[in-house]
Amino acid sequence: MAGYVACGNGECKMERALRRIPLILPLILLCGFAPQKSYSECIEDPEALLAMSFEDFDQGVRPDGDGPRQEWGWRPLARQEGCYTAVAVLLSQWRERNGANLHPFHQGALLLHEGQLRAGGGDYAAAISLIEERRAMESDAAGKAYFDAMIAFLRSDREALLAARERLLAVPEPPNWSETQRLFREQAGQEMTWPINIEATDTLVRCFGKPYPVFGEC
Repeated sequence: MAGYVACGNGECKMERALRRIPLILPLILLCGFAPQKSYSECIEDPEALLAMSFEDFDQGVRPDGDGPRQEWGWRPLARQEGCYTAVAVLLSQWRERNGANLHPFHQGALLLHEGQLRAGGGDYAAAISLIEERRAMESDAAGKAYFDAMIAFLRSDREALLAARERLLAVPEPPNWSETQRLFREQAGQEMTWPINIEATDTLVRCFGKPYPVFGEC
C-alpha cells in the first residue's frame, strides 16, 4: 500500500524522494473471493469521498503517534467484507472526476490500487488491464519487475512470477536509499526494505494458486 505522504506548499521532500524509486507498496493481500456487495451497501456518502484531495482519498495511512495505524479515504471502506469491487468503482469515479490534473505518479497509484481491488473482487481481466496500464508508465526496472510479478500471479503463471522476483532482486540499491528510508520512517512511521515490494512479491509466491491476496495473508 502506498505510504502516507504529508505535503505542505509544493512538493514535499518525501514525495520527491519516492518519485525517484518505484514505491508501489503492497495494497492489501486478504484471501478468498467473498461475495461482492452493491455500491450503496459499501459506500454511504460517495460525494464526500469524491470531493477529497488525492492525499486524503488515496494516501490516507499513518500511525497515530506511537499508537495504532490510522486510515481514511477509501481504505476503511475496502476493509469491509465484500466491498472490493464497490470501492474499485469509487476509485474509477474519483479518477474520472479529479484525475486530469494529477501528476503521473498519483495517476499511477490510483490505477494500481483500483487494479488490486478489482483482483480482490475476482475480476482478474480488469485487474490485469489496469496493472498493465500502470506498468506502461513505469521506467524503473524494479517497478516493472513488481508489476510483472502481479500480472503473472493473476495469469496463474508461476514460472513468470518467479522470474519477475529474480529480476526484482537483481536491481541494485539506489545511492539515495538511506535518505529515502529515513524520510519514509519519519513521514509514515514504517520501515522500507530493498528491493521495494520484495515482501509483496514473496506474498504472491506464497499465495500462488489461491485467490489474489489483498491485505497480506492467504
